[in-house]
Amino acid sequence: GDGQWPRLSVNTQLVARVDNLLKVGRNNFRPAPKVDSRVVRITPRNPKPDVNFVEWDGLVRLLFHRKHRTVQSLLTSKQALRMLTENYRTTRALLGEAAMDATLAEEAKDASEDGGAVQRKRDNRPSASELFEAAAPEAKEARMEATMDIADADEGLGTEPAGPGEDGGRSSQERQPSRQVTQEMLEVRKIIVEVLENLDMGRSRAARLEIDEMLQLLSELNARGIHFA
Repeated sequence: GDGQWPRLSVNTQLVARVDNLLKVGRNNFRPAPKVDSRVVRITPRNPKPDVNFVEWDGLVRLLFHRKHRTVQSLLTSKQALRMLTENYRTTRALLGEAAMDATLAEEAKDASEDGGAVQRKRDNRPSASELFEAAAPEAKEARMEATMDIADADEGLGTEPAGPGEDGGRSSQERQPSRQVTQEMLEVRKIIVEVLENLDMGRSRAARLEIDEMLQLLSELNARGIHFA
């Protein structure tokens, strides 16, 4: 990316080739706008890229929420981690621990062999993402909305100590689920950081990523059980 392109341009260039044909100056319009225009030709790619478009859209929404921040800060913000952890937990619950570990191991191997540049279908073998999407369609809309609600103030995973009396006198046993969620978030954060370090993308700005780099990032994260939709 050139640092200026929006999410619409990213999604367009994923599925189509865009060619600039000519520039149309602002003085050709009445009243004259404040910007010049361009005529472009959009040619759909054939065949279409082999990617889960719902997953792709979830990733791009997160990256372009604040596209000039680093990829790591975007993916490890508290709101993003809550959403990704919920997806991670749901996937493990649907597939079962052993089945998911086996599926993810196969996907990680495939991603490594492919260089992570594209997601391909593997002999009609459903991916963890496909199983997740098929098994929990009713939650998809809520998860997509969650990607749009990332709070600007979220800079990363941290602790939020409860104020006096906020626990309402609950026992430590009743408060245990909250600590469990935090532990899962730390696990998901660790996976994200490891993937970004392996791809040397942690300090990259989202707006500077190329299409192939985003596809590679999505493939590698999916292969580790991290899903965006």
